[in-house]
Formats: sequence, structure tokens, C-alpha cells
Amino acid sequence: MNSHIVILLAFLIYTSSTVAAIRYASIPPLSSTPIVAFDKRFELYENKPLAVSVAKNEWSYAGFVLYSEESFDSLTVNTTECLNEKGKAAGSADLNIKYVKKWYQSGTAWNDHYQRNSQDRKLVPELILKDFHLVRIDPRLKTNFVRVYDEEGFSYVDVTSYSSAPVKKGSIIVPIRDFNLQDADILTDFHLDSGDVQQIWVEVIPKGVRLGEKLVCDINILSGSQLQLTIPVTITVHKFELSESPVKHYIYYRSKLAGRAGGTISSELKSESQLIAEMVNLKLHGIDCPTIYQNIEENDQAFRRYMDIWSSFEFCQGKALYLGSSAEYSRNPENIQRQKRLDGHRQLAKAYDLQWYLYGKDEAKGSLLKEQLYSWRIARNNGFKIFSAGYADQFELGQERADIMIVQGTLNRGKIEAATKLGATVFVYQKPQSGPENPYLFRYMRGIYLYQIGVDGSMDYAYQHSMGFIWDDFDHIKYRDHAFVYPTANGIIDTLAWKGHREGKIDLKYLFTLISLIERAKVESATVNAAKDFIMQVRHGKFDDNLDAFRIKCVYHINQLL
Repeated sequence: MNSHIVILLAFLIYTSSTVAAIRYASIPPLSSTPIVAFDKRFELYENKPLAVSVAKNEWSYAGFVLYSEESFDSLTVNTTECLNEKGKAAGSADLNIKYVKKWYQSGTAWNDHYQRNSQDRKLVPELILKDFHLVRIDPRLKTNFVRVYDEEGFSYVDVTSYSSAPVKKGSIIVPIRDFNLQDADILTDFHLDSGDVQQIWVEVIPKGVRLGEKLVCDINILSGSQLQLTIPVTITVHKFELSESPVKHYIYYRSKLAGRAGGTISSELKSESQLIAEMVNLKLHGIDCPTIYQNIEENDQAFRRYMDIWSSFEFCQGKALYLGSSAEYSRNPENIQRQKRLDGHRQLAKAYDLQWYLYGKDEAKGSLLKEQLYSWRIARNNGFKIFSAGYADQFELGQERADIMIVQGTLNRGKIEAATKLGATVFVYQKPQSGPENPYLFRYMRGIYLYQIGVDGSMDYAYQHSMGFIWDDFDHIKYRDHAFVYPTANGIIDTLAWKGHREGKIDLKYLFTLISLIERAKVESATVNAAKDFIMQVRHGKFDDNLDAFRIKCVYHINQLL
């Protein structure tokens, strides 16, 4: 055979074997558009390195999407050590990698928490987990299956029809022994079907880095021992640390310590290990204050153990927002039961050195709102404060309004400012409630939107609320499950919405870092004025639809003022 032909054939064989069968796009993971199949957006991000900017005192995130025309039964992911550009480890970063799992949810999924038609099913990305095989779907039947363990091993349970009948009200509480599901401690292998996509979530956690340092590392995708793809990662540490934001993030947290009965798969009764895992998760995601639903009148021992755990996390800056019972009391001043309850709360507040807040009648308006003022006066005379959720007519109560007003609906900035001058704290809730999977929605509404409307913070309903069974989105007549996270036997599984919520808080930290630098500037200059103009643009609604651009411009102005 002609030697030139031999060389050409060898070259063709070599080049065909080195063309990557798996492709990737470094598309931002907190997109407002769900990633469920290949689309044209991928072409803009294809084969681009993961470029992550991170503050020294915060973790950040990145993500990419894998796709192929071939099928792979067992792929694995590993990472190289993140080193500085000179190959040294003066500082480093951990890459915490997880899979984003898509599954079927009710037809209003992505942007709504109401149940419109439980027969309508939509494929959406939501769960962020280490065990790729924990959840399976059947695209033909549009059903979800979750792997559950028992004494004989494991089986996959259909959770799209877990409940035997439609649920009109309340939560289905399932003991762990009857629904024992757990995420893996380490990343499992995964499969990639031809023509399908797999989204990968990457958390970047800086360790001992210097301001302004740059790190590089790789993420490798392997089939067995064969390297299929290498994704370069570049991490830039900002030249500044982030300031704290004065905007606070509270949350309705329903979990209660189960006591001897043991934990459950629900939003309600948890084992001690489940409870601790949730509180760690709340802290990691920037929640300043979770409410307390544990009821002292039901089990004093369980309540005190709950409070010991809760207090160890230093939530709420000296407050306790108690929902175990309300601030509603009889008008009879001689009511012994009412006084006993107040005395019990007062002893607890003293024991834990907390300012105790009692909850008003939920979403009361009109005459019902005003009728409870008598109870509020009694509570205040006994040293308590009031927090209450409702509508804008709370502002009309003047000095008698709740100490923390949690308001839904369209908010008037003037009324907010008037209430805060009287000493009130104004939080926003609903709009949205938990339930929608859209991370961008929560990033904006729990980020710079709060600054734009001038409130003190947000208080979302809820971290979890099982509307029926929490792993079945189709069983409740009116609502979809409210789940920023999903409960497991030993902890939780995060969601994209929850990551978006946390990123909104980080956006505020960047914003207030810039504001503090502007306030410290001693002289007017073109640089200072440009930063002020940017703040005014943010205040009046710019960057609602491009929060990545907001973050980039924020960093630019901060660097200019350093």
C-alpha cells in the first residue's frame, strides 16, 4: 500500500478517536429558563471554561450541561486540585459537585405554587443531589420513582400517585421506616442517554485564599478509566471581602422534634439528626431567623431539647419568633389559662435570654385584624412583642401595629417608610411562596427587589410544607408542595429554587459592599458619581432581568472605589 495512504488512514483513525463524544456548555445554572433538553443557547457557551468569581468570605457556584449523540451507561466525575497560576497551593478551593435531576411536577411548575390541574405534568429540573440513581422518571407515563430502602433491600416507589386519594387539607406524615430514602455521601456514577442532557451543579468553596488570587483546576468526565472530557475551571478571588447586608431573610420553619416517635418524611416531625441537618442547611443558605413551631404545651422535654439545638446556631439575633401558639387570648382578664401560657413563655425567654415574639392571627384583615389588638396589648404588657402576617391594611394600625409586619400584595414605599419611622420592621412574603422551581425568580425577589421596595427583609412561607405527601406534587387539591428542600431519612436534598434564594442574599451583599464604599468616599469624583448612578439604576428597577450583569457591574464599581 502507498505509504502516503497508510499515513492518511492512520491520521484519520487518530483524529476520529480523539473527537470528544461528550460535549458540554458552561451555561449558568440559575437560568430563568428550565434546562430539560438541548437548545440553541448551548452554542453560546459550548467548550468555554468555567469562569467563577468568588469573594474570599463566601462560596460561589458554577454549572455546565453535558450532552452526546452516544449513550453512556456509567460515567464518573473527578476534579484536580485547585492551585494558583504558579502551581502552588497558597490558597485552594473545594469543588463540591452534584447532579441536577429533572422530574415531573404539576402543570404550573416553574413559576406557580397553586395546583391548577393535577393531571397536567411538566418536566422540570429541580433536585440537587449526589446520588444520580435516587430518582428515576418514566418519560412515556410521565411518572417519578424514588428509591426506598427496607429490611429486604430497596425498591423504586412511584411518587406521582403515592397518595390513595386527593388531599383537601393537611400533610401526609410518613414514618422513616416506611419511606427510607437517603442521598449518597459521595458522588455516584451517572448515565447519559443519546440526545439527552445532564446538568451539573458546582459549588466553589475558597479555602485560605488571598485577595486577588487566581486558581485553576479541571473537572474530568470518565467512562471507566477512559477520559472522555476535561472542563477547565478558572477561579478569580475578588480584591475585597463582602460586607453584610442589613436586609434580613427570615423563614417559616415548620419542623418539630418528634421525640420518641422518631423522624418522618414530611415537613412536620423530625428526628434530632434531621433537625440538625436542616438547621445547618438554613445557616449555610443565609437564613437569619427561622420560626419556632415546637409547642411547649405538648411536650416540655422535647421543646427544651429543640430550643437547645436551635439556640446553638445563634439564629435571630436575640429574638424568638414563636408559632407554637398564637397571641390570641380571651378578653376575660382573669383567664387563668392565658396567664399560665404567658408565664411559661416569659420563663423560656428568660432562660434562653431571648426577646419572645408571639404570632398574631394569620392574614387577618378588617374587623378581625382590629379585634386582636386587645390580646396584643396584654402580650406587650407582659414583655412580649408581636409578629403578624397579613395585608397592607396593617399599616393603618399606627402605633398598635405588629412589631414585625409581614406583608403580602402590592407595597407602598411611603407607607413602609412611615411604619419604619414608628419603629416597625416590615418584611415581605408570598410573591412568591416556596413551590416554584425557578431559581431566577427567587434570586431577584429575595435579592435586589427587597432593596428596590425598601423593606427590612423577607419571610418566606415556607422552608417545607407538605401539601399531602411532600414527594408527590399531584395529590393536593389546591396547592403544590412548598419545598425549598426535600426531606430524607438523614437530612435534606437541595433545590435550584433554594440556591436562587441564597444567591439573592449574596447579590445584596455585593450591593451593600458598594454602598458602603460610596459612603466612605471622602471626595466627589467621576468614579464615585458613576457608582452612585449605578445604585440609582438598581433602585429604579434596572437589572431585574439580568442579575449576572448586575453582579459584574457591581464588582466593577467596587474595584474602582478600592
